[in-house]
Amino acid sequence: MTLFLALALVAALVTFGGSVLVWKLSRKYRLYPKIRDRDVHTRPTPRLGGIAMFVGILAAIGGFHLFPASDLHLDWTAAKLKAIGLVNFIGAHCTGIEATYRIRERVGLDRRHAVVGAVGTGFRLGEGILPGTIAR
Repeated sequence: MTLFLALALVAALVTFGGSVLVWKLSRKYRLYPKIRDRDVHTRPTPRLGGIAMFVGILAAIGGFHLFPASDLHLDWTAAKLKAIGLVNFIGAHCTGIEATYRIRERVGLDRRHAVVGAVGTGFRLGEGILPGTIAR
């Protein structure tokens, strides 16, 4: 739980800091649209905050890199994921194949519910993991 709270905090802080930076750069370089008749704003308002949110989420996801993790770290991570009731797991490039297999084994998931992500792999609520073309 602490890991997930830390990741949420990282995402929030990076997003907040990024929002301030994007706002200042937008004002400095006039990166905002002109005011139209239908707009509520009376002054030009920067609208690039989504960039900061995207970077914040990337920062949080980047905090989950498990490729170089020790066996002890992987076992701890798997135990925490099992404790919160993990049902589906898609390990991507930053997780690594070995870490994905170890987590799958420790959590007690089968091949249908814990996979190494490939191009086209997806997830749909109610259906679970949708393997990409490469994995079929």
